[in-house]
Amino acid sequence: MRVQEVILNENKKRYLLLDAVGVPVVPVMKYLKYLDQTGKSNNTLKTYCYALKQYFTYLEERKIDYKEVGVKDLADFVGWLRNPFESGKVTPLQQIEAKRTEKSVNLIITVVTSLYDYFFRIQETKTICR
Repeated sequence: MRVQEVILNENKKRYLLLDAVGVPVVPVMKYLKYLDQTGKSNNTLKTYCYALKQYFTYLEERKIDYKEVGVKDLADFVGWLRNPFESGKVTPLQQIEAKRTEKSVNLIITVVTSLYDYFFRIQETKTICR
């Protein structure tokens, strides 16, 4: 997954999340378009795109469809964000710092829950309470 910056007319910048083969991730594209149409700033769009990159990378690694996510999956995602190692199989001998600050983790979770709120409003996904 990678974030691609797109420059439109009048030097406006927009962001796309692309999968491993360079195809836009459609749910993220729809959500970012919605945010753009509601007047969100360029920095907000960029921040949201990078946060959703983390989320969709996690879903891809765990082979979870974004429409089938449950509360346990979100809790596991928070643990994944906090894990300083790429693999969950590593146990440190000494206490180490988290990969991301709590502020970053909270921001990413806020973006993800906003994404699902958007999907719920347009009735594109089931509720997350399973």
